[in-house]
Amino acid sequence: MKRLKFTEERNIVKGLILIFGLQFLASTSFASTPEQVTNKIEINKILSQIPVTDKDMNYRNIGERLENIGMTINSIIVYKITNKSDLESKEDRIGDEIFQIYTSNPSSVLTTYYCDMLGSPVYLKRAGRYIPQDRTAVWLMTSKCKLP
Repeated sequence: MKRLKFTEERNIVKGLILIFGLQFLASTSFASTPEQVTNKIEINKILSQIPVTDKDMNYRNIGERLENIGMTINSIIVYKITNKSDLESKEDRIGDEIFQIYTSNPSSVLTTYYCDMLGSPVYLKRAGRYIPQDRTAVWLMTSKCKLP
């Protein structure tokens, strides 16, 4: 077997280092960081996309419903799953978005007569569809007091 020159060996090592470095960067450095939305206009844009599926309520989206029942929205945290390192559970998929909506506490009238809610609903957006992740999110979307 022919021995490579020192410069050829060094070039091969540099190439391997470059390849492994790029693979490492591709898998870790572009992980999504949560985005906190506090601007009322941006909050309303997000809420207007989450539909109310119970058409008897005459609300187009959960933003209208939250406003009508007296819950105020303080902020929304948006998590975007953009690569494998963002996956926290086997149910997560690349492309998912998670919206955690931080609200004021629901009134005692709501929790006593309608649904034992905790406030701060969470929705998963997958392929353009919003999926409630907790009892409050289900109730706001469907008017049914149940766990998802």
